[in-house]
Amino acid sequence: MSTPFDTLTDRTARDIEAAMLALRSARMFRDWPPGVLETLASEAQFRQPARRSTVTRPGTRLDSVVIVVRGAVEVGAFTRTGKKFILHTGGPGYVYGLLAVMNQPRLPQYLMVLDDTELLMVPGQAVRAALEQRPILWQAVAMELAHRYRKTMAGITDQLTAPLPQRLALSVYALVRAGSVEWRDGGAQTLRVSQADLAATLGVTRQSVNRELQALAQAGLLSLDYGRITVNDTPALRRMIEDLDSLSDGARSVARSAPID
Repeated sequence: MSTPFDTLTDRTARDIEAAMLALRSARMFRDWPPGVLETLASEAQFRQPARRSTVTRPGTRLDSVVIVVRGAVEVGAFTRTGKKFILHTGGPGYVYGLLAVMNQPRLPQYLMVLDDTELLMVPGQAVRAALEQRPILWQAVAMELAHRYRKTMAGITDQLTAPLPQRLALSVYALVRAGSVEWRDGGAQTLRVSQADLAATLGVTRQSVNRELQALAQAGLLSLDYGRITVNDTPALRRMIEDLDSLSDGARSVARSAPID
C-alpha cells in the first residue's frame, strides 16, 4: 500500500499509460497530441498525500501542475485574524498550479487534500517546454483560464446576490460533484464536511448554516451527522439549483454540466 507522498519510481509503460489517462481526464490536456502527453507522463509522478494534508501552504510556490486523479482538493485562505475561507473544492480531472507554468509569484492560498486522494504531479518546467515547442497549445491554457474566470465572476455574483439557502444547496451539490463522497444504500451520498467549513465557504456563521441544513433535512433532501452530511435526494437538490432565478447562469450551469468540473 502506498504511503503519503509515495511516488512511482519505476517508469514502466503501464505507469506512463496511467499518467496519460490522468492527463486526458483534465479538460485542458484532453486534446493535446499523444506524443506531448506521453512526454509529460514520463516525467509525472503520482502522489497519495495523507488525508487533510497540505499540498502547498500560503506563501509557498507550487512548481508542479497538479491533476486530481481521485478524491478532492480544497483551496482556501486565512485572514490576518485567522478566519478561514474555503474558496474552491475540485474533484477528479481538476487542474491546479497553472501559475507554475507562467512563473507567477507566490499566492496566499493553500491547497489541502480531502479524504482518500491521489494526485498526478507534472513538473511545471515540462509543461512550459511543451508550450514553447507547440505554441498552439497555449489556446488550451487560455480556454481553461477563461472558463475559470467566468466561474469566478459567477461565484462572486451569487455570493453578493443569491439567498443563503440557494448558495448552501449549490455548495453541497458542488461537493457531491467533486467526488469526495461515500456511497450508501439507495444511492445516498455522504460528504465528510463540517458545518464550520461550509460556513467558511459561504462567508457566514456556522449557526446560519446549521439553520438552513436543518431545513433541508426536514424536507428529506439531507441527513445530518457530526462532520458528515448525507445527500438523500441528489436530483431534488440539483433541481433546486436549476430552477432558481436568483443564481447566476454560471452557477446554474454547475447543476447542468458534466461530472468533470
